[in-house]
Amino acid sequence: MTEINFQDIWNRAVAKGKEEASSHKESMHLWVDGDGGKHIHGACGFARVVLSDGRSSFAKWAKKNANFSNGYHGLQFYVSDYGQSYELKDKFASTVAKELKANDINAWAYSTLD
Repeated sequence: MTEINFQDIWNRAVAKGKEEASSHKESMHLWVDGDGGKHIHGACGFARVVLSDGRSSFAKWAKKNANFSNGYHGLQFYVSDYGQSYELKDKFASTVAKELKANDINAWAYSTLD
């Protein structure tokens, strides 16, 4: 039986997520604040990579080694890179979840606008 190296799987997923996020061109919007000031930037938001089964071998490893924590939807990795950019955080989380799924790890991305 081949030993599964969770660190390698996680590193590859994160590298792919960073690659996708860095090549993504954000949609820019004009925002007017309460004082009438105008700002041009993308939408603000949050994103997470979620593992529904916190009892899986990968989930146990991820909690100890990859900064996953308990969350409302399961064990989650909060995307803290990319400032407040909803699109970049979502692109990263979606790509990481897709790469984890490709390695038979039940993961999904969850993102919300701020």
